[in-house]
Amino acid sequence: MAIPWPPELVKCVQRSSFAQTEDPDIKIRTSMATGPKKVRSRYFKGIPQYSIGMIFSRDEHEIFLNFYRNTLSNGELPFEFENPVNLRLEHFRMITPPQTAFVGANDLGVSMTWEGMPETVLP
Repeated sequence: MAIPWPPELVKCVQRSSFAQTEDPDIKIRTSMATGPKKVRSRYFKGIPQYSIGMIFSRDEHEIFLNFYRNTLSNGELPFEFENPVNLRLEHFRMITPPQTAFVGANDLGVSMTWEGMPETVLP
């Protein structure tokens, strides 16, 4: 069961920081004695990764850090969020800890990397 995103936090991903990468480890390439490398799949479906950036006020940043540290156990547990590409509610898990930097006088930009959890498109 995934944890819902806190309603107090924005659900808007910055377009300039968003990137989706398909799983780079889905294929195995094996060198052969002659000719091209042999290529085969490790598994059938890869796990997409997402580079995400959001801007929070100082108060929202505290709520987000509490959500990350306590509710998600430092990013170990999955959470529900609307996929920015297809706008469907899906499950994600954080791969990297969030990095915070000032954006303007009082706002904080948070960047992080998420992974999509397999087969979690919700109605």
